[in-house]
Amino acid sequence: MQIVKLRVKGSSFEGDGNLLPKEDGVLFARKIEQAREYWMGNVSNDLPELLINGKIEVVEIIDDFTV
Repeated sequence: MQIVKLRVKGSSFEGDGNLLPKEDGVLFARKIEQAREYWMGNVSNDLPELLINGKIEVVEIIDDFTV
């Protein structure tokens, strides 16, 4: 596993990964609400998810972990 610095050419979207569907027994209507919240973008959360539409280049390896 590595922590890297990236250069991104293209568009990006940051969503809240905590709002992604899970097998947790939540009602379907609530899952639809969570999907709407997700696509509104990341306001603040503990699990940001970044989607990139374009090219990604690793410019620096900051840390390299051996698992």
